[in-house]
Amino acid sequence: MKGKKMTGVKFILNPSSSKYYENYTAWLSENLVMRAMELSEPMQEAQQKKWFRQGITSTNTVRFEILEKSTKKPIGFCLIHDIDERISTAKVAVYIGDPNYRFRGYGSETLNLLCKYALYELKLHSLWCEVPSYNSGALSIFRKQGFTECGTRHHAGKIGDEYYNLTTFELINQSH
Repeated sequence: MKGKKMTGVKFILNPSSSKYYENYTAWLSENLVMRAMELSEPMQEAQQKKWFRQGITSTNTVRFEILEKSTKKPIGFCLIHDIDERISTAKVAVYIGDPNYRFRGYGSETLNLLCKYALYELKLHSLWCEVPSYNSGALSIFRKQGFTECGTRHHAGKIGDEYYNLTTFELINQSH
């Protein structure tokens, strides 16, 4: 599913294209992005290509590159995926791949614009996400955006010998 180009205060959300494939390759092997995506090891090249293609061609996914506004430098990606038109719901995720842009408001602003697009352009009724318990920044961003905690999957993931929980959040469009 193809999204539309959107502009925020600090960035541009650009519909995913092969132009930035090399950036994805770097981001998907970066430790914090891997952990956020619940990957225990870097994706092999064939896996990366398949994942990348699916994000562009899938009928139930809209993926965007996050471009820094003044330089047009790609700094991460975000997506609306697992779109279920029957019940009007989808999962959302934001990944700031470039470490130099983390903890500077890009994630919050991206999530805000992504949710507006999902709820008002795609006319979805509800959005949800799963956040690893160790990712305090993401937990905070989703709460500030108005998502409410609706469950916890205990010991849902593992890094090395340590298990972690996944917190599930939801956001309901009250105007539908």
